[in-house]
Amino acid sequence: MKKLIKKLRTGNYKNNSIAVLTMLLFSFSIQSCQLINRLPRIKIERASDVQQNNNNKVDSALSSIKSSSVIRDTSDTKKELIKATKAIWERRLNYKTFTTKAKMQYEGDGKSFDFVANIRIQKDSVIWVNVTALNGLVQVARAIITPDSFKAVVYIQKEVYQGPISKANDFLPEGIDFFSLQNMLLGDPVFNKATITDAKDIPAFWSFRFEQDNYIQQLSYNKTDSNLNSAQILTQGQDNKAMNIIFSNYESINQQVFSDTRKINIVNGEHRLMIDMNFVNTTFDDLLSFPFSIPRNYTLK
Repeated sequence: MKKLIKKLRTGNYKNNSIAVLTMLLFSFSIQSCQLINRLPRIKIERASDVQQNNNNKVDSALSSIKSSSVIRDTSDTKKELIKATKAIWERRLNYKTFTTKAKMQYEGDGKSFDFVANIRIQKDSVIWVNVTALNGLVQVARAIITPDSFKAVVYIQKEVYQGPISKANDFLPEGIDFFSLQNMLLGDPVFNKATITDAKDIPAFWSFRFEQDNYIQQLSYNKTDSNLNSAQILTQGQDNKAMNIIFSNYESINQQVFSDTRKINIVNGEHRLMIDMNFVNTTFDDLLSFPFSIPRNYTLK
């Protein structure tokens, strides 16, 4: 245990600490994860055929979205389907505040680790996160993010980052902003202002395609309960970046229907990442505080 803690605190880290913080929060984003060398490796037993199966699913999702032409179908059938299901694909969580503990398992590029992020959100205003490792024994980082700015303390490096949100955006994929990150955490569609360009009625699911800026977003909803089943996001062009999220284990919390289990597969060029997320102690509309202080003698980066 002491060796793992020492490794965590004294490893050969990169200097992109804000990238580390954002990836700790949103390691399922299309960007490759930057925190690999900042957390202790914990062996996660996975059969090779399971890994290959997950890779195949990502490849299949990527091919499906790419091969699906940008359909702006004006047929009556398409229009009727879009109209009839509008209440489903336009549905969003209705809340003022959100708090949860996200237990995460990461595996990719031959490395694996576990970490926990305690997350608090005041809708459209503040995202607060406190990240720990080794079952809470090691405080890794804390950040507070607003639509305009961010502050972040990396305890294991004794470093502080702060500035306009545009500085944090240097480490995020184009088009991913405060609101996109907020949506990712809540399980809402990432791009809420995307334009719907296609809709399909297939066995067991309704499938919808949306476009915004440089992104294609494809969402599938279960017909049985109308809950979001999967989301694929693809950057347009030839950069071969895609993310596939499977949502499961929906439960009713304070009259909100929330998926507390997520399986994420990411393709970023030659890199393939797998992330399992399990949310516990989730609540909505509690009175929250967002404690944040900068320790003395920390270096401002």
